[in-house]
Amino acid sequence: MEVLYIVLMLLVLAFSIFSLISYFSSRGSLKKRHARVMAELEPARHLNADEQDAFERLYKKRPASGAPVYRVEGALEYVGLSVQGAESKEFFIGGVRIAMASVARLSKKDIKLSLEQMVDGVDQEALQKQIEQLQRAGRKRGASEEEIGQRMADKIKSALFHTAEIVFLSEDIQRDPAYLVALDDWKLTGK
Repeated sequence: MEVLYIVLMLLVLAFSIFSLISYFSSRGSLKKRHARVMAELEPARHLNADEQDAFERLYKKRPASGAPVYRVEGALEYVGLSVQGAESKEFFIGGVRIAMASVARLSKKDIKLSLEQMVDGVDQEALQKQIEQLQRAGRKRGASEEEIGQRMADKIKSALFHTAEIVFLSEDIQRDPAYLVALDDWKLTGK
């Protein structure tokens, strides 16, 4: 019986070590990608006064006046680790790390679906069925293969990719996390 207990404990230990290595590896590669993306990204615009006030109300922090706003597009990803009830999570949109304060406030207040649900919420089977329905409907109405292909690509992009506008509280944009100003249809000012 003691041998079985020792074997089980060794398996749990091995699995824990594997999970820890996997977490830190994923986290490290995502942070490197964040730095690479931000090194190449130019500001799309600057934060206006209404957004600055809304930002302060929501995040309880005030960005610099006219802070640069960056636009990123891409998949919503997260890396997380849970140990005895304690969790560590980091979210990334298009390779850019999002501040946890931003994630926590938005999932409670403004975005009806939390970012974690958005990451986990893409049902691959349902998406495949929708794509097949698009193909059948397109062929039924006589659409060209190019048009059908474009509609399928748009559907996949809308399910898997997101557009975000982000602001940083410091000038070290290659290392620090970003705060959301807009995500898909949601906007900080509600307009």
